[in-house]
Amino acid sequence: MSSTCRGVQVRPDTDLHARIESRPRGTTFCFAKGLYLLSGTIQTGQKFPTLDLRAGAVIDGQNGGFIGINGPDGPADEPGTTILGGLFQHFGNAGAPRW
Repeated sequence: MSSTCRGVQVRPDTDLHARIESRPRGTTFCFAKGLYLLSGTIQTGQKFPTLDLRAGAVIDGQNGGFIGINGPDGPADEPGTTILGGLFQHFGNAGAPRW
């Protein structure tokens, strides 16, 4: 785990959607180093979490036709979903943003 991340610990076998839904709005999630295989888009909804992937997390879409993580913009006085570091790979959605 990243020594600088303080929050809810996440490992590659974690049910990300359930973990996000079970925590309060604005929670920080600290992803352990590893390969996270997604089978669909992780929707963050109105939770506006911080996802800290800096320990070496790789988010893999397994060439699925979806995007990795999605959520609405935050209200004017607070940030929306924030992603720190990490690598996103193998997403097959032709309409996805190319940052």
